[in-house]
Amino acid sequence: MVDQECSVSIQVLFKDDKEKMVPVRGSPYSASFSASTKADANSLNGPILPKYVTKVIEQSQVWMKESSAAANNKDKDLTDIKQLLGVVDAVKQVHEQSENMMLTLD
Repeated sequence: MVDQECSVSIQVLFKDDKEKMVPVRGSPYSASFSASTKADANSLNGPILPKYVTKVIEQSQVWMKESSAAANNKDKDLTDIKQLLGVVDAVKQVHEQSENMMLTLD
């Protein structure tokens, strides 16, 4: 329980194989505390968790479907520079967003 509403940043570190402290993927994490939030909503088996997990899975499925469609070169005229650049751009976006998507799924 917190005394007042606030937002915090939480950094989680671990010691790697070289004995160096490094952040875990996604760290630092953000959290906020609100007096209006019911206490049971913060538990790992609270009512909000299944809704959140369902939302993340649905967003991931949409992202994968859209990314796959954009990057797919089947039935595209790759001699058309606009179509070729579209495929290249889609592959680049997948590469750039994949780390964030993996973190979200983790």
